Amino acid sequence: MHVTHGKLRSVIALPMLGIAIKYPTLPSIGHILAVLTEDIRVVLETAFQRRTENLVFPFTTAIFANWHEYTFYKRTRNPFLHPTLFSLLGIINVQPLAVPLSRDAGKHIYEALWALTTRDRTRKLLSLDVHHFFHGENFCTDQGMLRILDYSSKATQLVIRDLGDRLLNVKIE
Repeated sequence: MHVTHGKLRSVIALPMLGIAIKYPTLPSIGHILAVLTEDIRVVLETAFQRRTENLVFPFTTAIFANWHEYTFYKRTRNPFLHPTLFSLLGIINVQPLAVPLSRDAGKHIYEALWALTTRDRTRKLLSLDVHHFFHGENFCTDQGMLRILDYSSKATQLVIRDLGDRLLNVKIE
């Protein structure tokens, strides 16, 4: 078992089951205490809700990210997407286990995707969503074909839709 933490979501790799489970990253007790006790005077003056947003917002954003990823896969069945097999209302997502590419592979992937892009809108989306396309860890290979592991953002989904089958031509050196 191996756990990887992202900004909003974490992934548990379960090799014996051949799956990976994505779930919202929970704030640590230290983080919760720091948010709640940061400045009692400010908390009292600005209302408790503003402080709790720092705890609740990332959790709910991660649930929505999981749900968007699952529904995008189910709707499109795009072969560039690493499948999301199941989602428990976004609380957890289950994908087949995959080995992410190295961080360094991201530069090559980004350049290859940029070369495929002919529409200005797609180029703008690609440059705005660098996290997904420049980091090799967001990709894997399956049967020699490049696949994207993290496709929860709307910008990422629009780029994937715009590039369509051309994404299958991206080769990893």
